[in-house]
Amino acid sequence: MIKPGVGAVPAGGLGQAVDENEACCGLRDNSVGGLIMGAEVAGIKGMPSRVFRGWGVVGALFVGGFALYGGGVYSFFLFVNPLAEQFHWSYAATSSLITAFWLSGPLSLVTDRLIRHVGIKRLVLGGILIEVVGLIGFPLVSHFWEMYLLRAFAGLGKVLYIMVLPIILSKWFSRRFGIAIAMSLSGWQLGGVVFVPITRYLIQSIGWQGASAVLGLAVLVIALPPSLWMLRVESAAEMGLCLDGAPSADRVASTHSAGHDHIPAQHSGAEGSLHELLRHRGFQLVAVATLLYNLAVFGVLVLQPTTVESVGESAAVAAAALSATTIFAAVGELLSGYVIDRFSLAVATTIQYLLLGLGIITLWLFVHSTSDGLLAAHTVSFGLAMGGITPFWLPVLKRTIPERLFQRGWGIWYFIQLLCAVVAPIGAGKLYDLTGNFSVALGVELALLVGALAFTLIMMMMKGRGAQVHPEYGHE
Repeated sequence: MIKPGVGAVPAGGLGQAVDENEACCGLRDNSVGGLIMGAEVAGIKGMPSRVFRGWGVVGALFVGGFALYGGGVYSFFLFVNPLAEQFHWSYAATSSLITAFWLSGPLSLVTDRLIRHVGIKRLVLGGILIEVVGLIGFPLVSHFWEMYLLRAFAGLGKVLYIMVLPIILSKWFSRRFGIAIAMSLSGWQLGGVVFVPITRYLIQSIGWQGASAVLGLAVLVIALPPSLWMLRVESAAEMGLCLDGAPSADRVASTHSAGHDHIPAQHSGAEGSLHELLRHRGFQLVAVATLLYNLAVFGVLVLQPTTVESVGESAAVAAAALSATTIFAAVGELLSGYVIDRFSLAVATTIQYLLLGLGIITLWLFVHSTSDGLLAAHTVSFGLAMGGITPFWLPVLKRTIPERLFQRGWGIWYFIQLLCAVVAPIGAGKLYDLTGNFSVALGVELALLVGALAFTLIMMMMKGRGAQVHPEYGHE
């Protein structure tokens, strides 16, 4: 288990924090010598020299998400029309098969229990196999309720996989946690770019039944091998390394004196309780800010296409704007991960909020001017902000609460995000139905963003005054 407190941040902000991981190891890895030494030690377990295995873990999660999300989520949008035509179901009913994929979301609330009782290895491999079974079994049934259950079953696989992703990375990274998360999640977006045209070709060539079976096999072949490799070594500590690849002080001393491997014991702290987490001031602030921020993001996302069409633009233009937004979202993931790791919390927060604020304001202005330039500015800024949600908020959460609370905190945080993805579109649509005015609806989304910023600033002010967000930091 990771040493409690690793990755937490004192008053100076995320980018300037002195990592407890470094103090534990007795070394820093930001020098050229430290990087080379850490990489060489990482190669002892069979990895190539000068390569930290943690980046291989990032690659494995990238590939796994590429297959699971590309083959299981994005591709299924193309199944709606063929299913509706063959079975004469309404498009509303057929589209509900997409939302069934998220029914397992509440499982994220018990992430810590599942990890303790089932184990990360079983959750990762089980998640892959469950989605594969759901995809291969889908063409074998013909009743709507059977397909709905299979889609929900496949969604369970996706949820099991993603719920352990940040936990896995937290065992390898601390100061580079943000970019590691961003790089891993970018595979999920790329999966949509690659799998969608392939799925379209498969449906046209062999029908939706054959396409679903091929997708299932593809997910198995692509996701399983790198996952098996990744799970051979569960943490940097198991290799005698500290987080981010720096060699431990004990390991270096052993290497130079005895000439053999010495793997330091992993420290295990007491598991934090749900009661402790919910009373944690830092978690409370992050949870409320996340709730308001995600409500704003998903609300704008659902309003975007209809808003564009409401001013006289074609459906093709609206679709192009949405496609451009998703492309910039993939860029935003990497940008946000880089910024949160390299700069202070103040800088990262400023960039993230400015991007989303600019995205909302430019769409509001577009309603009144129909300027192509404003629409382009909206797709860029809003896409970057949307992609940066998880790479920004997850490191903030990880470095705000003690490590022993992170598994519970991540599960609840992820549930809040899924809840917003369900509630925000309904709320935004209802708001427009009541007012008949997109400007008012976008104004409410902007107000939600201002509320999120207020709670974030409170957290930063507490740190600035020296009031520790988690009182036990530095005493674990």
